Amino acid sequence: MALAMHSALAARPGIWARRRTMARAAVAYVRGNAIVFLDTNAATQQVAIELRQRLRFRVYVITNSGGPVLRRFPRLAFAFLYGSGAEREFAQILRRLDNARSTRKRPRYAFIDAVHLDPARGIACKSAAEARMKSLLLAHAEKIFILTDACTLNSPGLADGPAAAQYPPAEHWASFPESWTLITTDAASAAALKELRGAGATEIVIAD
Repeated sequence: MALAMHSALAARPGIWARRRTMARAAVAYVRGNAIVFLDTNAATQQVAIELRQRLRFRVYVITNSGGPVLRRFPRLAFAFLYGSGAEREFAQILRRLDNARSTRKRPRYAFIDAVHLDPARGIACKSAAEARMKSLLLAHAEKIFILTDACTLNSPGLADGPAAAQYPPAEHWASFPESWTLITTDAASAAALKELRGAGATEIVIAD
């Protein structure tokens, strides 16, 4: 047990370093006065941190993660979506954004943290509610970024390869949009990237 704990702790800096690298690559695309939709997960929380540290202009962030990490950055304008009412709250926020002259034409970005991808089924989700929420974020953004660590990508089939053994079978999926940007790390195989291009990844960013 002690050995297993030591191994997990030793691996942690590498995991967080990769998340920071992906987040920095993502934030480089964000322009001033943007509206940012953040999915909940570790990599997208890192995006929030990078937004706060790197940008000098105000960004309006809508997220379904209410974690303490995000609350440390009051200069970012956050709207938090919670629990069973999240979809209704998101619809209300969208109406306000569409009706207000100051936000109606702002660029909208969605950052989705994907633990698991499948070219045919899309983004793996833990629940039907998570799949619906991801789909809402994807449907209302002009520019979509999906962040996933290359260690979870495999080919053929991505979700059916050896990496899939680390995760329980997914029953819920959020479909890929027609066009999106994949941000991953430099261990991604060429075969896996080719499959995802076929699934709508019009741009692939290898964060390093």
